[in-house]
Amino acid sequence: MSKLTTKRLKLLHTILTSALTLSTALVSGIHGRKPLPTKIEGFKRSAARYVLNDYSYTSSVTLMLQSQEWKTLQYRRSYNSLVMFYKERTQTVAVDQYHLIPTSPTNFTTLS
Repeated sequence: MSKLTTKRLKLLHTILTSALTLSTALVSGIHGRKPLPTKIEGFKRSAARYVLNDYSYTSSVTLMLQSQEWKTLQYRRSYNSLVMFYKERTQTVAVDQYHLIPTSPTNFTTLS
C-alpha cells in the first residue's frame, strides 16, 4: 500500500469513527426509525468503496466492510449499551440514579 493510500485510509477511518460514534450516540435512543440508520450504513458502504478505491459493479461491498473490520450500526449500538450497563453496574461511571429508583412503593394490581 502506498503512503498516500495509507494516509487516506487513516484519515477516513478517523473521520468515520468520530462521525459514527456521534451518530450512534444520537440515534441510540430512537427506536423504530429506519431512515437515519439506513443513511449512515449507506454512507459507510460508500466510504468502504472510497477507502479501497474499488468502484466496480461486480465487487462486494459486504466483503469490503468485512476486510476493513467495520462493525454495523446495530452491533455498535448493542456493544455500547452493554459497555454502559457494565460501567453502571461496576460504578466506573457516574450516573445519577435518583430518577431510576422509585421514591414510593409501587403497588402492583392484578387484572381480574
